Amino acid sequence: MTVLIAYPLHSETIEELGKDFVYLPQIDKSSDTELCSALKKHHPSVLLVGNNTVSELTIKFWRTEMGDQQLLIVRRGSSLALIDTNAASLHGIDIINTPGVNAPFVADYIYRFAQEDCSLRKASIIGFGSIGSRVATQCLSKGFSVYAYSPSMAGRQDRIYKDIVFCKSINECINRTDFVSIAIPSTQDEPNPTHGIITHRHILSIQEHATLVSVSEPDIFSDQALGALVERIISANLIAIFDNKPALMEELARKLQIISPRLHLCSEAMKSPECQLAMDVAALKKIEDWYLNLTNYQGQ
Repeated sequence: MTVLIAYPLHSETIEELGKDFVYLPQIDKSSDTELCSALKKHHPSVLLVGNNTVSELTIKFWRTEMGDQQLLIVRRGSSLALIDTNAASLHGIDIINTPGVNAPFVADYIYRFAQEDCSLRKASIIGFGSIGSRVATQCLSKGFSVYAYSPSMAGRQDRIYKDIVFCKSINECINRTDFVSIAIPSTQDEPNPTHGIITHRHILSIQEHATLVSVSEPDIFSDQALGALVERIISANLIAIFDNKPALMEELARKLQIISPRLHLCSEAMKSPECQLAMDVAALKKIEDWYLNLTNYQGQ
């Protein structure tokens, strides 16, 4: 089994890679040509990516090159937005991601901003997954009133999180809060598409002098919401922190067209060495498990 790694790993991980791993972190993450060239040269049965684009063209090319061999794409991280999952399914290529591995580190990063201003007392948690639930728990421990929104928990009270108010809508959750955490995946799929889910009405209802931290991809905000955000930064002293992939932050900067000390566009949430190592270990373990299951099945 040959594994092509098309994304940078931690130096300690690189030192442990065996002869079956081809490490090419320099591949242009948005280039079909470079990725297809590497697939043609090395003929891997496993492709490990981070925030690389894996298009229909690349998937069809890989399948043609490899015939009917079992193939796997491992996403080091959770978002599959840049992988054509429909094409992968059509061509019989497995996809595995590593959701939740980075959650403790990202949650700590978000909560750090809640701690920076001792006047913040009312937290809105949009997205109550492995990241949001941790942020909510941290905020509760410091005396925040916590309101949360997640489609799967809308309007209900949970015995585990009995001190959190689960709202029926984003508007109800975000209304008049002074700290907003947003950690939801970007998806156009039913039943809960999230593209444009944050609207200008939501932004306008956030309290003055509030802090908003989003680790989601920017397309969960409608264009009108981004426009309202600029207005609120200027008129209501809103602090906004967007943390995601560098390319998306560059695109967002062009959209917002504002330079302000109250707007931070960065890619810092998952940069700690501990987080990077944990994500490496999780991705390599997924490959090991997939291969063991495959060989056990073939041996039956």
